[in-house]
Amino acid sequence: DSCVTIVAKRGVYIYSVDASRIVVRVNDDEATEGAMRLDFQGKRLLGDIAPDSEADIAACREILQSQQAIRHKLCSIGDTLGGKRRVAVNGLPRFDSHANFIGYRGTFTDLTEVLAVQDRAERAEVLLRDAIEAIPDALILYDAADKVALFNDRHRKMFPSVSDILAPGVSYEEILRRQISSGQFQDNLESREETIAARLQAHKNPSA
Repeated sequence: DSCVTIVAKRGVYIYSVDASRIVVRVNDDEATEGAMRLDFQGKRLLGDIAPDSEADIAACREILQSQQAIRHKLCSIGDTLGGKRRVAVNGLPRFDSHANFIGYRGTFTDLTEVLAVQDRAERAEVLLRDAIEAIPDALILYDAADKVALFNDRHRKMFPSVSDILAPGVSYEEILRRQISSGQFQDNLESREETIAARLQAHKNPSA
């Protein structure tokens, strides 16, 4: 008979399926509270446990048909509460002593909460970017290391001399040096390095 053994620990399920890829048995005695929300009974890889997009389904089908290793394929599965959980599937093909394919062994990792947090963070970032773009003035924000974190399009247009290097992670000093090279600043200081030092100091201590 087709069979699978799954052990749940902190959202990780160790499974073993035969060539039919159908789940027929779950070890409830080792299941955690989170595992009770995931019912693998009678489920099939690439059927009930499958990626969301047609392209990913096709890619997984090719992997299974050619009996390749399954490497971190994100799939969905219905839970016991009528919802949907997201699991990362990893597995290695198994063969008997005569080189006959007999199934897969690997892990399901429940990433539902992790992906939900990531999705909320991405949505928050989009809202922040939209808010910054709605500001009528040029705006640029630097992080604690004096590197660009966010800026709006008005800032890019207002300072064309640095528009080609303006990106998250670029340091203020790099931007400043480009601006000085383009003649943007005409400070009455003896040298370029004095100008850079003075403006870096003013940038770090704007109230000084």
